Amino acid sequence: MLHHEVLNKYKELFPFGDQHIESWFPNGRNSVRVRFKYGFTVVFTYQSEKKWRLETVDQFEECMNVR
Repeated sequence: MLHHEVLNKYKELFPFGDQHIESWFPNGRNSVRVRFKYGFTVVFTYQSEKKWRLETVDQFEECMNVR
């Protein structure tokens, strides 16, 4: 899945959060980092309608170190 498609899935799942997005960045396969206007950044990973994750950057990095 292309990164802009992942971002679009994020916007579908969290339609009211869209107005607070400052920027976004590719984060890896099926994953983007979303930075909000107030300085907070999250990682959104999308595999399917039933398999997706929204987590803080620290949680994402901690999980990557465990694997």
